[in-house]
Amino acid sequence: MGGGKGGEQTVGYKYHSGVHFTLCHGPADKIIDMQYADRECWIGEESGSSTGYGQMVVNKPSLLGGDKREGGVQGTIDVGMGYPEQPINSYLSTKLGGFVPGFRGVVSLIAKQFYWGNNPYLKAVNWLVQRIHTRSDGSEQWYDEKAEVLNFSLTGETFRESFTGESLSEYSYYDFPSAIGQGSMSDFGIVDDDFGPAIFVGTGPDLTSVHISAYKTIVLNTSNRPLQHISFKFKALSFGPNDSPGLVFRDSSFNTVFSFNTRRDESVDVLRRPTFSFTDISGSAGYPVGLGSVDIDTWYYVTVDYVNEAELFLGKVVNYSTQEVFGEVTIPVGVLNQITSIHFENDHDSSSHAGTGLFDDIVASAAATAGDMNPAHIIREIMTDTVWGAGFPEPEIGTSYSGIADTLFDEGLGLSFLFSDEIPYSEMIDEVMRHIDAVRYEDPETGLQEIKLIRGDYDVGTLPLLDKTNSTLEQITNPSDYELVNQIIVKYWNRETNSYSTLTLQDTAAINMVGHIVSQTMEYSGVTNDNVALQIGLRDLARFSRPFHKGRIVTNRKFFNLKPGDLFRLTDLDSGVSEMICRVTNRKESGALSGEITIEFGEDVFGHEYSAYALPAKTKWVDPVGDPLSFSHDTAFELPYLLIVKQVGETAIAQLNDTSSFFGFAGARPESGAHINYDLYVYPDGAVQNPDSEFSISADFTPIAVVDTDVDDPSEVIIPVLPLDAMDSVREDQIILVGDGADTVREVVSLSATVSDGDTSITVKRGVIDTIPRPITAGTVLYFVGTFSANSDTEFLPGETVEGYGAPKNGNGYYLGPYNYHDLLMRGRFNRPYPAANFKIDGVYPAAMVQPTSSTVQLTWRHRDRITQSDQVIAYYDDTDYGPENGTTYRVESDAYDANGDLITANWLSTDVGLVGAYSLNVAAAPIGSRSINVRVWTVRGGEDSLQSVNAVILLDGDLLVTADSEPFITADGQYLITGS
Repeated sequence: MGGGKGGEQTVGYKYHSGVHFTLCHGPADKIIDMQYADRECWIGEESGSSTGYGQMVVNKPSLLGGDKREGGVQGTIDVGMGYPEQPINSYLSTKLGGFVPGFRGVVSLIAKQFYWGNNPYLKAVNWLVQRIHTRSDGSEQWYDEKAEVLNFSLTGETFRESFTGESLSEYSYYDFPSAIGQGSMSDFGIVDDDFGPAIFVGTGPDLTSVHISAYKTIVLNTSNRPLQHISFKFKALSFGPNDSPGLVFRDSSFNTVFSFNTRRDESVDVLRRPTFSFTDISGSAGYPVGLGSVDIDTWYYVTVDYVNEAELFLGKVVNYSTQEVFGEVTIPVGVLNQITSIHFENDHDSSSHAGTGLFDDIVASAAATAGDMNPAHIIREIMTDTVWGAGFPEPEIGTSYSGIADTLFDEGLGLSFLFSDEIPYSEMIDEVMRHIDAVRYEDPETGLQEIKLIRGDYDVGTLPLLDKTNSTLEQITNPSDYELVNQIIVKYWNRETNSYSTLTLQDTAAINMVGHIVSQTMEYSGVTNDNVALQIGLRDLARFSRPFHKGRIVTNRKFFNLKPGDLFRLTDLDSGVSEMICRVTNRKESGALSGEITIEFGEDVFGHEYSAYALPAKTKWVDPVGDPLSFSHDTAFELPYLLIVKQVGETAIAQLNDTSSFFGFAGARPESGAHINYDLYVYPDGAVQNPDSEFSISADFTPIAVVDTDVDDPSEVIIPVLPLDAMDSVREDQIILVGDGADTVREVVSLSATVSDGDTSITVKRGVIDTIPRPITAGTVLYFVGTFSANSDTEFLPGETVEGYGAPKNGNGYYLGPYNYHDLLMRGRFNRPYPAANFKIDGVYPAAMVQPTSSTVQLTWRHRDRITQSDQVIAYYDDTDYGPENGTTYRVESDAYDANGDLITANWLSTDVGLVGAYSLNVAAAPIGSRSINVRVWTVRGGEDSLQSVNAVILLDGDLLVTADSEPFITADGQYLITGS
């Protein structure tokens, strides 16, 4: 149909190019994320190769709106981590020629003939790169097991809902919130958090092996990240024989890989034992591990946590009140890595025995995709790296680093820096020190480089005392209340949102004291998450909101080993100080023969109690757009003559072949998700067409209505429907497809009166274009096509099967399947004559069955003409002749059936009656034994039959009993038959 659209037009250009990106010093651990124009286009974990190149496959051709807008990105990227053995990249060598280096020592990304969209310039490209475990020479990181700090959020909302056996199916619960830990979990509905813990009550045989998950499934770990932590509380209230309430963890195939159950102990009626069961990584065996007996009506806390590189998890059961470890078991790491869902069960096999168990505070966390580096490791590497660091020899690094690494790891205080400018190594270290609140010094006794954290981990009674007997206080100051900061704003880079975030903390007592807010913003470029920002913010607020003393004191050699970061008690009654806890900030040797030492100090922040703060609650905001969804309803159809004329005009119609056939499609807007439009893909059956904007047809959604009650009378023009919606653009004469049947049996109607949103009926013209009226059942979907449908411009041939599907789009991309594929047999609908209309028998519109009063019945009909009707919609029941087209004739056919509805003779009558509008049918001529005949009138022109025929069933025996049990039925080709006796 291109002739009517003014020919092809160039609307833009696609740009492909090879680009070599050099990101940073290498080797790195992995590439985690890629963004183009601030939109995520690839996520994964590509760690490259120590002797070659890894590969990233990017497939987001519609990232920036597809071909109709700015295109997207698509192609393959070679990943070179910069190992010493890294070879020359073959793509760079081919394109650049001559001498090409291997680019060792830097992280390289080589985009090979990559599609960058429909703009002649490259937009911003960003990558998330992790380098923690690998040093610049390719060797393993020092103390590697504590090098990466993962940030789990184990204090999120918990699963809480109540179930009872009597009304189990009435409940729908909400599962884990979408932000617990780092796992991605679906949310099926919200209920009040005030519900009690999850209760499983056995009340009879109806609860035998009940799987509550049959109503809702708790889905975990959908991004295929391994679980690192599971915890929950459990209480056994009562049990009968073989009762077993528990949690069952299953893989993506619904196979049980791990479970925690409480089972009856056969030897002791009032005690039960908890059991961990799991299947090994090959799926070949189960390992039940009983942990002894538990007390009834006692809360136990169950945890499963990753242990170490021995690839083990440790499962524990702890008495919640006494904190006594009740039992524990090791579990292979491969087991939990398979888990994708949790299910709740209460199994019992006796109607006379039932148990009750409680589960509460259920939390599951998956491994973070991107960890942070232990600050102790950062400082140590800055000092020792010989490529970009200070190059200190390893033996000059003191033993304090390993202990500091342990503390920071336990605190979860990991940092990530991007050092993009050339600065002195000492400034890099100072910045890290500022983040973790630490001091670095050279030990005066050993000469080794050491660090010390400023923490409250000390016993006041063991600290040295400096007073007038051994020291002289030279200076002490105390800021006024009005100089204090009472609000701290922490600014940091939030990896989750990929943007700067702020966290505001206030000391309300300090604000009330001065009567207004005194704020200070602290920027921490190495912080990547809320938990670390909170730690640092609380520390700063405690330091700046209290009137801590500062001063200088001179002491003797008795305290020669006081180093920066060390603590002491200060007493100077003349200054009003009595055993103040102080921390050394600096020390100087006087050089005098007396050996005096000058110490600068500050009152220790941990010597005062201060208010505790909680991390602000996660936002409850949910993206209103959401992921793109499939159509609520969709259908495929061959375009009729009238719709083709409306699209291309009558002039262009003349250029089409008589055999032209076109694929049409109607897709209703998905039920939610703010969808914009959809892409249609049409191709010959047997071919494969993956979503690619280059081959798509962009189309608008089709308004629909759903029939509310059955419309048995084919002449009824008022169709009851469910309340209408989105009818703003629907106009009178709109063409409507009725249902999803094949074109040969599907009626087309047209709107004969305007409609508005909320209407519960529509008024139509029945059997328009090339179709006849038929009964319509409740639930049938009505598609308002015409201007609200899509079609392929490709001309197909009659007899050819064509396949097509649609992919709805919203602001978050296009629907990724599974698609609803439509196979459509082309019938040359464009060129077929229209069927006869206003068909009557003996002057009456035939019902489903006609009982004649004589042996001859009179068939009459009206002419229809697709050419004459190309600019108007004529109802089937319009008692006027239109046309007919030149060369039109009619053929009358009839099949004979016996009393059981079985076919006796097909086409016992088949006669071309010419260009007439009436025919006398001798029913007495039907084959012997006939009890009903099916009469059809076909329109014929140029050897082509109409798409549909008018028809009726005529009963030949007046004694034939027709009851509700002998309803007519419709054959596969849409014709009426009668069954009965």
